[in-house]
Amino acid sequence: MIETVRATYRIQLRGGVDFATIASAVPYIARLGISHLYLSPIWQARAGSTHGYDVVDPNVIEPALGGEAGFRDLVAEAKSAGLGIILDHVPNHMGVGSDNAWWWDVLLNGRASRFAGHFDIDWAATAGATPGRLLLPVLGASYGEVLASGDLRVEAAAGGFELRYHDQRFPLRADSVPNGQAELHALLERQAYRLAYWRLGGEALNYRRFFDIDGLVGVRVEDETVFADAHRLLLELVAEGAVQGVRLDHIDGLRDPTGYLHRLDTALREATGGAPPPVWIEKILEGGETLRPDWPVAGTTGYEAADRLARLFVAGDGMGTLDALWRQVAEGEADFAAMLRDCKALVLGASFAGELEWLVASALHLAAGDARFRDTGRASLTRALTALILAFPVYRTYLDGASPDAADQQRLAAVLSEARQRAGLADDLPFALVEHILDETTAKAAALDWAARLQQLTGPIMAKAKEDTAFYRHIRLVALNEVGGEPDHPVLAADDFHAFAAAMPPLCQLAGSTHDSKRGEDLRARLIGLSHHAEAWQEAVAGWLDTKPDSIAASDACLVWQTIAGAWPDDLEPGDAPGRKAFADRLDAYLVKALREAKARSSWTTPDEAYESAVQAFAASCLEGATGRALHDFRGRLLPEGIARSLAQTALRLAMPGIPDIYQGAELWNLGLVDPDNRHPADFTHLAAQLAEPSPDFGHDWRRGRVKQFLIQRLLADRAARPALYAEGAYVPLEVGGSAVAFARLAADDALLVAVPIRADPALPPGEAPRFGPQFAGTRVALPSALADRKWRCLLTGRETDGPLDLGELLVDWPVVVLASR
Repeated sequence: MIETVRATYRIQLRGGVDFATIASAVPYIARLGISHLYLSPIWQARAGSTHGYDVVDPNVIEPALGGEAGFRDLVAEAKSAGLGIILDHVPNHMGVGSDNAWWWDVLLNGRASRFAGHFDIDWAATAGATPGRLLLPVLGASYGEVLASGDLRVEAAAGGFELRYHDQRFPLRADSVPNGQAELHALLERQAYRLAYWRLGGEALNYRRFFDIDGLVGVRVEDETVFADAHRLLLELVAEGAVQGVRLDHIDGLRDPTGYLHRLDTALREATGGAPPPVWIEKILEGGETLRPDWPVAGTTGYEAADRLARLFVAGDGMGTLDALWRQVAEGEADFAAMLRDCKALVLGASFAGELEWLVASALHLAAGDARFRDTGRASLTRALTALILAFPVYRTYLDGASPDAADQQRLAAVLSEARQRAGLADDLPFALVEHILDETTAKAAALDWAARLQQLTGPIMAKAKEDTAFYRHIRLVALNEVGGEPDHPVLAADDFHAFAAAMPPLCQLAGSTHDSKRGEDLRARLIGLSHHAEAWQEAVAGWLDTKPDSIAASDACLVWQTIAGAWPDDLEPGDAPGRKAFADRLDAYLVKALREAKARSSWTTPDEAYESAVQAFAASCLEGATGRALHDFRGRLLPEGIARSLAQTALRLAMPGIPDIYQGAELWNLGLVDPDNRHPADFTHLAAQLAEPSPDFGHDWRRGRVKQFLIQRLLADRAARPALYAEGAYVPLEVGGSAVAFARLAADDALLVAVPIRADPALPPGEAPRFGPQFAGTRVALPSALADRKWRCLLTGRETDGPLDLGELLVDWPVVVLASR
């Protein structure tokens, strides 16, 4: 019997992991206490895909993973162990290329294709491409150069001819008869597509993309026919009971998320003949933003939980020191909010100029028919829209043709006010035009189309500017530079955490690490310790800055040092040359990505490989000699508190309202860096062997990830034994003195109490198990009457206690307190 969702286990398929791999791991995952497997996309993706988000056929299960037969074998194995399956679905986009039959048909037949309406294509080419043709920015040089080079070749194919460009294929119309290389240009001009230099994509592309990736085309799931085609197999699997939940990728990319979610909810209800399975959405809630109450979803995928659990443990007094250090080494803007604006301007101009031009041209077209706005100038409107986009504090609003809700109205008013101030226009006419168009969305289809395109642009700008640029530039405390994070608000008060936890929807996922994490959860937990040892870190960095090569930017050097301090492998000693080489190889790949994402001294479009190599060599040198020993020693200082912090964050996440999600292998220490480093397959044989060991002795085993796995198993076992407590139980903040946070869950006679230190004072000695008993001796956990006079049992040791709860006594064996009462 498949139970309701208690805990999910995220698995990245591909890269050697297929359905058979996961089927063999099901017994281990079930013993860990998981209720549902949570799979990355299973649909057929582009050949060689490493992630599966470049789907080419949503109605075929990926043959490379085992196909339909392999998936059904996994379903059977999971059901036999009582596990459900949650699928990751990608409604926003598909992969382009010759292996996508829908796309191929559009390239062949253009607007006459039955799939022309499946993709978000501007056939009018408002932004400057050729009207009636699809711009394909796939060439490595200008079209004229490539045409002259002979790299474009016409070859015979089944039923006609195809165009070849290196390993890419393009269809040729049946009436396109090649007549030698000299007439190739004329032949290509007769096609429904236009080949172009890849650099033209950001300026003149006439199809919507996922972010700025030309190889991922937007899908129009707002259309009923497209929705049906894109969800047919998913709904069949739900109907037959093979799938018990759905995760939706990038919900903010859709034209109408609200309408889509309601249509999906209806389809799921029809598929099950009753209540729909839970649906989770990948939605990044920026500061103060809440999930829309009219969306029929279980919750988000939990980025906001990871953020709060990080900031709760940051030492506020240390942040002042780290901030001073950051301002000393920063080149240019050090303030995060100002940096984010700069990054938005950068990515808007570099990657989304075509989308901005569409908004400008379309707005001017609307203005031309209205005497009040016909004198709006193109340049001033461009400045106004740029200021508007840069002022957005969230991914997007949700104007959908109905009356806008209060939150969207307030947000748009604030954004327009800030944009007006920053644009500095002599005349308000451009902003008056924008306001008029937004006000007309409930009455005019053209205005709603314009607003939809604006809303589908502000999200990608925020994502590319914040997550993929500013997070790689702002090196104050990189542990906070995480998807959904708020590095400009580094400290979260205990009361604010309690309010956040109490408001958490009962089925919302609670993430620790994800496949998109910039850093693994335990790496972040260790680096948060820099705020607790800020003066020592400042002193160490000052010394290293004096000896670093002048050719390496100070901020890049600081990124290297923080990365090494957090990611240093637990089994690596400074004298271990092969181990240093393996670590340096990981750093090499990470640093190239970090430098290119930062777009300051290198980038994906204009890489400076010489500088990248210099930074890689510098990082390798920091693993050796005096700097290597110093970093190893500092990592030793961070380790005891970092491990205690990891366990504390894990205990809070598994006990608070919501559904904990365990990322593959992260039940042990997760010190992974950004992908691909964090997407290595989990070693299920090793994980199962660890789980089979006797209960760990924390004082002896504290360095081993086994202690985290044990904590997870015990809490998940309690969730299974008392599901109502975790699903419906009240969240009760508890008063506790000292640097600790505590809460209880309460449902009828069942109760759970969790208390964790958030700061070690004085600092814990390096090399010793983290012990908090002396620090909290005599500190009482204040219990309300509903929790008083109970007998409590520790889930980690089995020890029972009653009477007053002394935190010092409770923290003798483990650095976290997890007590059960019934």
